Amino acid sequence: MIRPLLRAGLEVIPDAVPGSAIPHVLGYERERVFGFCLVEYDDPRFVERLNKAWYDLATSSGLIDENREFLLELPRGTWTAEEDRRRRRRTRRVWHRVRLLERWDIMGAGAATFLGIRAGHPGFAMLALDNSVWLLADTYETGAAVYAVRDPAGSPGVLRELKWELEWLARKDEDREFRREVSVWLESRQQRSAIPGRQGSCDDPAVSYDLAVWDGELPPDDHEAGSAYNELYERYLESDDVVIPPAPRIMDYVEALLDRYPDDIDGKMVWASPPVINEASGPIVYLVMSYSEAEEVSEYAASLAREHGLVCYDPQGETLRP
Repeated sequence: MIRPLLRAGLEVIPDAVPGSAIPHVLGYERERVFGFCLVEYDDPRFVERLNKAWYDLATSSGLIDENREFLLELPRGTWTAEEDRRRRRRTRRVWHRVRLLERWDIMGAGAATFLGIRAGHPGFAMLALDNSVWLLADTYETGAAVYAVRDPAGSPGVLRELKWELEWLARKDEDREFRREVSVWLESRQQRSAIPGRQGSCDDPAVSYDLAVWDGELPPDDHEAGSAYNELYERYLESDDVVIPPAPRIMDYVEALLDRYPDDIDGKMVWASPPVINEASGPIVYLVMSYSEAEEVSEYAASLAREHGLVCYDPQGETLRP
C-alpha cells in the first residue's frame, strides 16, 4: 500500500492518528458544505485542473497543517488497490495519517490506486488533524468534484448517523473494531461537551458547543427531551426543501439573545454559524457557539430560555440544560 501512495506524493506516517479523529460517515447538513468545485471530463487539462481544485481547497479550508499533514481514509489491511476495490463494499476504511510530498498527483496516480477507481475518477475522504474539516472527492455524470464539510464533529446529523451505525452493527454483530472506535469517540465527545466550564483552545478538537432551544412542554427527563429534540430537528431543521419561519416566541428569544451577543462583536466570533436567526425554524432554534466562548454564552442562553418559558437541550451531552 505504501509504494502506490508514494507515487501519488503521499507518505504514510504509521501509528500517528489522533484519538480525537471523528469516524467518517454521512449525515452532515447541507449548510456545512463549502468550496464545491466540479471539473468536467471533456476538459483537455482535466486531471491537472482537478489536482489544482483539490490543492486550493485543501489549503484554504485548513485541511493541510503546517507540516503538510492530514488524515486519509485507507483500507485496514495491506492488500492491493485492486483487492481494495473488490472489498470496498464489505470492508470499512479507517484513517491513516499522511504527509503531502513536494511532488504529488492526487487525482492522477492517487485516483488510480487507493484514492479512486482510475486516474481522474477519485473517491476519497480526508480529515484535518484538528477535526475542523472533511475534504471529499467523488465522480458525477459530467465530471469529478471536490468539496469540504465544515466542523463534522459538531454536526448533529453526523452524530446521529454514528449512533445509528453503532446500533445497527451491534444488532448484526459486525465490524467490532469500527464499533469500538465509534464508541470510544462518542464517549470522549460526550465527556468534552458535557462540561460547560471547560475552556477550548485552538488545538481543541471540539470547535463548537451546541444547544437546541424550543417552545414546548418541558420534558420530564433527558431521554424524553432527546426524543422531542430528534423529532423537532428532523421536522424543522434537517430538510432544506421547505423553509418555515421562526415562531414568534423563538423570534423574541433570538432577538433578546442577540441583544447580548450579536452575530459579530468587533470581530470576536461568538457564534460559529452566524447569523443565528438562520438556524431557527418553526418552534426551534439551533445555537452553534464558538467553543472558546461557550461557558459564558451557553449559561446565558440557558438562563434566557428559562425566562422565556422555553426548553434548552444539549444535543451533544444529551441532557437538558438547567
